[in-house]
Amino acid sequence: MEKSTKAPDYGMTIQGLKERIRYFARAQYDFGQNYFESYCGLGGGTISAIKSNGPTAAVLMKILSKCPELNLNWLFRGEGPMLLEGHTPAEGKEKESAQAPYVQNAKAVFIANWDGMKDVIRQVITETMNEK
Repeated sequence: MEKSTKAPDYGMTIQGLKERIRYFARAQYDFGQNYFESYCGLGGGTISAIKSNGPTAAVLMKILSKCPELNLNWLFRGEGPMLLEGHTPAEGKEKESAQAPYVQNAKAVFIANWDGMKDVIRQVITETMNEK
């Protein structure tokens, strides 16, 4: 089944532009806003903080350097396809490679904190068993 790249009509407003960025992140990479900002090298909350004069050139360049398939006409006006001609929705290995650094980071944090978490888990189990 082909994945639709048609976003809801958010209009030609700054809020519409922000929503299209969020939509693109979710549809193309299965990322929430925070992961997408990190993936593009943006600070947390950058997309939400876009002001009435639009995103800065630096923000756009960071997004486009990581996501060259993004159609700027769609991004700014909501017109045309979300992806430039010749590009298809990310799937399989392409999506996994975009997500890999975040999975590795989560895995490293989990492993680094495992000893402390074991103690907390034991404590919760013991307390739960004692309540019965």
